[in-house]
Amino acid sequence: MAEDKILRTYGDVSIKEDVVLNAIEILTAKETQIFNLLGKTTAISTVHIYLTDTLATAASAAVAETGDYTAGTLTTPSRLTNIVELVARPFKVSRTQQNVEHYQGENELERQTRKELLNWGNSAEFDLLRSTLTSGTSGTVPKLDGIINSISKYASNCVTGQTSGTTWDDSLLDGLMKLNWDNSNGEVATDLFMGSYLRKVTDEWTQK
Repeated sequence: MAEDKILRTYGDVSIKEDVVLNAIEILTAKETQIFNLLGKTTAISTVHIYLTDTLATAASAAVAETGDYTAGTLTTPSRLTNIVELVARPFKVSRTQQNVEHYQGENELERQTRKELLNWGNSAEFDLLRSTLTSGTSGTVPKLDGIINSISKYASNCVTGQTSGTTWDDSLLDGLMKLNWDNSNGEVATDLFMGSYLRKVTDEWTQK
């Protein structure tokens, strides 16, 4: 074949590879975050105080037709305290980094901003679930009381402790749902949040 002096693509290392463009992907569980399911409000103080009250154990309240009434024991609400936690993920991107071209084909400041918003959501979700109340008065970072700690502290009859090595099975879930039913006002849990391993084990149960 005669030499035609035509410059071909073969061997040109300056060509962008399609595979690199498609390989950049962010994996996140943002659609199922508990943080996204909660209602939003505006904090007016760094300390959040709320009240809880309980009903008496259900029992017969029958009285005699001509008998005297006997006053029962009454209770007042309990005050529970939590604090507002500040969540921040500072970041910086240089002007030069924004001006050079990248395989992802977009401004790097905008891309990093979207990433850090997702990272912020993951951090807020982590503390919302697992944080333990820490006051900032001693110079430490203030942290809220997360859902897990709040449930176990204020509603110990709604949780169960499992030792290391316990196998997750349907009987444990049935027990948790029974606690939820027995100690609730009739509104039981409708969503189950778990990691990938427990999800896999749950999917393998014969009794769904």
